[in-house]
Amino acid sequence: MSDHPARLLRAIIGVALVIPFAACDKEEEIPSWVEVTGYTVTVQPGEGTADHQLTEVYVYTPSAFLGAFPIPGRIPILESGQVTLDFFPGIRANGIKASPDIYPFLARYRTTVDLVPDSTISLQPDFRYDAISRIRFVEDFEGGVKTFQQTLDGRPLEAVAEGFEGQGGLIFLDTLERVAEITTDVIADLPRNGTPVYLEINYRNDAPFLVGIIGEDAGIPNVRQYLVGLNPRDTWNKVYISLTDLVNQTQLTNLRIAIYAALPTTGETESRIWIDNVKLIHS
Repeated sequence: MSDHPARLLRAIIGVALVIPFAACDKEEEIPSWVEVTGYTVTVQPGEGTADHQLTEVYVYTPSAFLGAFPIPGRIPILESGQVTLDFFPGIRANGIKASPDIYPFLARYRTTVDLVPDSTISLQPDFRYDAISRIRFVEDFEGGVKTFQQTLDGRPLEAVAEGFEGQGGLIFLDTLERVAEITTDVIADLPRNGTPVYLEINYRNDAPFLVGIIGEDAGIPNVRQYLVGLNPRDTWNKVYISLTDLVNQTQLTNLRIAIYAALPTTGETESRIWIDNVKLIHS
């Protein structure tokens, strides 16, 4: 009996030595890789600019959601052979990094690739507006100001040469006109059933400005609901503003898209806000 502990210890060591070797019998799966190097957007006449600022792609196979991946980025896939992939374009709604979302108006990009483990396929999705997307207006300022013609305060929006693509719109503030508020005409029949409503806009600015809607009804004029504030930027940026909740929650009938800006109170005597490629879209 005296050697029982020794025999027990040898048995435990033997089991401990067997377990790691048994675990090594299962080989790790080697992924195939798809590298998304970038993207393009193809537009048709009347759809406005092809410039977009997509930040991710959401990737699916016929059997699984693989995840959201940055652009550019590499996607590991534990499959091989012919595989169909669906890419959905991702944005940051209202310019907020913490608000990623699939942009609902660009159709998925579908392709079939031949996957080989431990090898990489490079591709660049080409997105197009979905056939059910309805573009209510495109303001590119070519030929003047066509859409934002209503001025509630300050100077009217002016078409100038230094736009993002060709001509653009300029809001000019100074000590004589410290505030500017411009709107579209009334836009009828915006969907109020939860359908996404977005405003695309390119902008560059040295003063902050607000974007939202102004509603009115019989005896209730100019009810302002500003949603997004955009801080100064030295270079052109693009933002996707979700108006869905504002449009769905308001009880007012006549709605206009509105932009509001004020001269900063930090000593500036002049400020400028440039906008271009303003596009209102819903399904």
